Amino acid sequence: MYREHEVFQKPQDENIKIWRFIDFTKFVSLLDTKSLYFNRADLFEDMLEGTYPKPNVYSLGHSSVSEEMKNLMFQTYWVLEKYHVKSYYLNCWHVNEYESDAMWKLYTQGSQAVAIQSTFKKLTQSFEPDSPDVFVGLVKYIDYSKETIPVDNAFQPYLHKRISYAHERELRAITMKQPEESTPVAYERITTRGQNLNVNLDTLIETIYVAPRAPDWFKELVKSMASKYSIQKPIESSSLDERPIFR
Repeated sequence: MYREHEVFQKPQDENIKIWRFIDFTKFVSLLDTKSLYFNRADLFEDMLEGTYPKPNVYSLGHSSVSEEMKNLMFQTYWVLEKYHVKSYYLNCWHVNEYESDAMWKLYTQGSQAVAIQSTFKKLTQSFEPDSPDVFVGLVKYIDYSKETIPVDNAFQPYLHKRISYAHERELRAITMKQPEESTPVAYERITTRGQNLNVNLDTLIETIYVAPRAPDWFKELVKSMASKYSIQKPIESSSLDERPIFR
């Protein structure tokens, strides 16, 4: 279930719209499993996902702490980046009051796709009581060549991304699953690539949008699948399909 956490920043408006752009097969999976898929953090495209910027490590050389403490902090960075990253699972949303053409193109292929539109508040309220703890917050974008990430909490590397990804305007839901033993061997044995966390779809979904330039039959198929799973939510065509008055 959702839990608040001091390092997770909420949007100023908890009712702001959030979007998840997915292909049709993932949409069907969402309906069929009644769950959101959380991907393991080290399997994301960005190789710096879940890591500390180099300035964090380099700053140790200029720190006034003892050499013993420096070595301990360096070891901590190394363990977090190499092993603990496999314990974090992420589910990502785009924060925007409006539909995004760029997000359609980045996260779906072709016109047979949908966008689930929700809100921050609805997302946090949708997790079932029997689900693992989930924390939700905005991603902060920084220059990884010049800036550092706070070291006050192990969640911090998962709430920061490179400035090059700022266009994503990302909101992250994060859960954890630690191995029974916190040893390198135990982490190396982790093969689970993701987790499905149960959600109440009626709470989560506000509107379903069909991809731009989707044929009429596809919109009808989306309606049929939603009806099959008793999802009584508006199903709209993309606003990007709006035609000019005189053309």
